[in-house]
Amino acid sequence: VALDQNQGRVAVIDISNPENPRNVAMHDLNMPDGSQATSIAVHPQYAYYLVTIQNPSSSASGWVEARGLTDGALLTRRPAGVAPDAVVVSPNGALALVCNEGEEFTFDSKARTFHSGPGSLTLLRLTADANDLQETQISLPPDAKRAARSDGRRLARKVDWNGNGTIEAEVDFNGNGTIEDIEIEVGTIAGVTIMARETAGEEFLFPARIVSEDIMEPEFAAFAPDSIQAYVTIQEANLIAIVDTTAMRVVDYFDLGVTTHDADLVESGGYAPEQRDLNFYREPDGIAVSPD
Repeated sequence: VALDQNQGRVAVIDISNPENPRNVAMHDLNMPDGSQATSIAVHPQYAYYLVTIQNPSSSASGWVEARGLTDGALLTRRPAGVAPDAVVVSPNGALALVCNEGEEFTFDSKARTFHSGPGSLTLLRLTADANDLQETQISLPPDAKRAARSDGRRLARKVDWNGNGTIEAEVDFNGNGTIEDIEIEVGTIAGVTIMARETAGEEFLFPARIVSEDIMEPEFAAFAPDSIQAYVTIQEANLIAIVDTTAMRVVDYFDLGVTTHDADLVESGGYAPEQRDLNFYREPDGIAVSPD
């Protein structure tokens, strides 16, 4: 199957002849206005597929739908977390894991605090009858040990700070009537002060590692061959989460370290890397586990 995110449709493709694949069916997901389908996975034994759908409200929880493989009929719908972005089925077909990225930031002007939907996971127990699917929401506890020795790296995020519905290129943060190239305290996130330049507008730099689920943004998952453990990429925090599917919780993280390479640091319309030793997070995105 192939997911058309823009049209909200699923194509069923016959690949029995890889040299001549055929589109044999097209299923319309009939989603609510403003929602978006983001990922799809076919069950290896049963005649249905799972599709993740994000809520029209970026701060509200999305859901997972099980649909018939032959006709696309909605069989069941189960709640997920904020911004479900990937779904993976275990090798034995007994489980599915959904990565809820929760990545969009908002600003509370009264409390002067930034927030993001918490990153999380949804574990689904799968059966032949899709109506019997059972879900468990799994939190991503922040890695306090590594956050405590943060190296100062930042995430760039655009946030509607002044609440006017647009992202502005320049903002008079201190309200003195002029735009200045100075840093001003604009709020906090999880108790950490956020500074911003008026000339940089509503693009803010947040610490990549703090003790908060706001920064834990899971991207993709892969199951171990025994389907007992799963591994989840936490891209911006540069971590892999280890999930015990029996205990239904995250049991550990491991760090992917840094890489050193040149980089093009100037927007010039071309690629002109500077010859310097720069250290970067590896920022894992996709992940796969070898069968042995």
